[in-house]
Amino acid sequence: MGDDAELIDISDDSSFYGDDDHKDDLAARKIKGDGRVWHAALNTAVPRGPSTAVTESPSLTRAETPKLYNPYEGAQGGRQLAESVNDFLKRLPPITTRSEEVGPWLWIANPHAADRPLDKRLSELTKEGEEILSRWLVTKTELEKTLSRKSASVITRTVNQQRKGVEEAIVRLARAKNITTGKWMLFPTTDNIPRTWSRICHATVANELGIAAKIATDAGGGNDSARLIGVYTYDFDDMDDVRRVVLKLEEFGFLQEGRGIYYKNDAYTHLGINSGNEWGLKASMYSSKDILEHGTKKRKL
Repeated sequence: MGDDAELIDISDDSSFYGDDDHKDDLAARKIKGDGRVWHAALNTAVPRGPSTAVTESPSLTRAETPKLYNPYEGAQGGRQLAESVNDFLKRLPPITTRSEEVGPWLWIANPHAADRPLDKRLSELTKEGEEILSRWLVTKTELEKTLSRKSASVITRTVNQQRKGVEEAIVRLARAKNITTGKWMLFPTTDNIPRTWSRICHATVANELGIAAKIATDAGGGNDSARLIGVYTYDFDDMDDVRRVVLKLEEFGFLQEGRGIYYKNDAYTHLGINSGNEWGLKASMYSSKDILEHGTKKRKL
């Protein structure tokens, strides 16, 4: 469903700036049911199995001995360990590097990352996640028909209760399949891209941000007024780390006043859960506003 071709999704992710579903973040089988009905139906143990190949980028098992981390070594669109950050930026200028030359993304890893992604079981996540979404779409359609004579507010409230259970099921599945990485998303305008990407790259290599970062390349067409930059953390459940990274982005001046940024986990990306998706699911896990206001409270799903 989704192969992390987020270049295609940029227009969707860009709507994180502004639409009601994402500012503060926007069927029960009985009208008075709650989200636990769907939650319980999906809350089954997922057996652990052999790891599978990763399509987005290579990932490493947690290292027992310190070793420089760079899953993009040898990739044309990635910064190489023997390459200085300045040389990387000169070789692949973020504004003019074309997608047809290196692919949809430029990548840079934090070579000193202590916490590294575990082996991902992506094919399992995709298969089981698509099944969850398919069941939910049927349930949502039937629920809306059942409640068709009710007020719009009743329909919305009931569907939203069930929707939360689906979102929680996907997050649990992501944990079970080791798809725990996620990214804070920035959308600098063209004139700010060189400064922003340079700052992100230097900070990533200096171990000031997360495990990696990426920026969308030029897809042609001349209509990209902004580009997506993703700043990755290794685990969406590590709220101390998630908050630390967004605080650093705020320190750099990348959080515009009154206009926060959003964090999206990679499971949502792989499953094609973007803004305005057909399932009515939220496309982000966290907003900078919520994280900065509510601190490092542990997720409870």
